[in-house]
Amino acid sequence: MLGDQQAALFGHGCDSPGALKCTYGTGAFLVTHTGTEIVRTKHELLSTIAWSEAHGNETKFGYAIEGAMFTAGACIQWLRDGIRLISHAADTEPLARRIGTNGGVY
Repeated sequence: MLGDQQAALFGHGCDSPGALKCTYGTGAFLVTHTGTEIVRTKHELLSTIAWSEAHGNETKFGYAIEGAMFTAGACIQWLRDGIRLISHAADTEPLARRIGTNGGVY
């Protein structure tokens, strides 16, 4: 049994430290494999078990760090349906490109 983000990390072959996967839906979740030891961060990211594998009497764990933006897709929907700033989700790309490189807004 795996959670959504952990399953995506595993399913896309991100089984070595440093490999990462970003999934999009209502939210956006960036998960990176950190290896066989749990890693803690001071940046408000979630340290989690990515998966476990049984090898005879031994269990091998893979750990990960997850960053979550719970409203990524919901924000796009709000721009479209709520305030009608856009007609289609794809309309956000040209808007984002107009911002360009500006020191941190994406």
